Parts: sequence; structure tokens; C-alpha cells
Amino acid sequence: MRCYHFGNMYLSSIQQGIQAAHAQMELFIKYSRVYQPDEFGYIQNVKLFDWAENYKTMICLDAGHNKELNDIEEFLSNTENPYPWATFRESSEALGGILTNIAIILPEEIYGEFVDVDADVYKSELGWRSRYSKFEQELIRMKNKYRLAK
Repeated sequence: MRCYHFGNMYLSSIQQGIQAAHAQMELFIKYSRVYQPDEFGYIQNVKLFDWAENYKTMICLDAGHNKELNDIEEFLSNTENPYPWATFRESSEALGGILTNIAIILPEEIYGEFVDVDADVYKSELGWRSRYSKFEQELIRMKNKYRLAK
């Protein structure tokens, strides 16, 4: 498991790291009280705490500007999303409430897939398509779209 962070490109390297830590704390706040299985039968806080206890790896990606981050947030809000995720917005006093980071815990079968984001995976790779839901296919493509933050 890994915690992927989608960060705002306009922040400096140190600021991106700090915002990732803020979003990670939001994950623990959001899922600390989740004890009932969701519609997929998952108890998402189990995934989160498994990551925290056994993996701890963070990957910070440069996800572009505010509109792209808002698009990612909208995508992850999909009810088909079985993975723990959270966002962090700076205060209105600091940065006008801008969305600065999105964190999501992903298992190896998702982060280990490297699909050419320009390839038509829906037509050319039927085996790939059959292994993942449409949501997961788009999540993999999205993860592969962005480079590591610098």
C-alpha cells in the first residue's frame, strides 16, 4: 500500500510536503470513526491503519493547478471509490481556502499498474480492462498522468 498525494503545482517543494502531511492527517480524522462496512464490504479505516502500521510510503505528485485538483476531488467523490481518501484546503486567511492536496491510500494492484495515459486501454488491452472496474481504470490512468512533485 502507498499513500498517493496530488499536490498543487504552485506551491514550493517544502509547501507541497507540508500540505501532503495536512491531507494525511485529514485521512485519519475522516476515517477514525468508520467501523461499518461500506457498500463494497470494506471497512476503510482498516486499509488506512494497515498502511500506517505496515507500509508508510508516501508518493507526492504534481497534480497541476486548482481546477485539476478540483476535478480529482470530484472523481474521487464517486460512490464507486473503495479507497480511503481526503482533501486539505488552506484557511481562507492563508490562501483563500484553496485546495492544496488530496491524499488516497492505494493497494499495490492499483499503484503497480503503469498504463500509457495516451493509449486506448479500453480497446487495446482487454486483459487489463477485465481486471479492474471502470473507476479503477480511470484512477490508474489519473495516477500515471502526473509526475513526481519537485
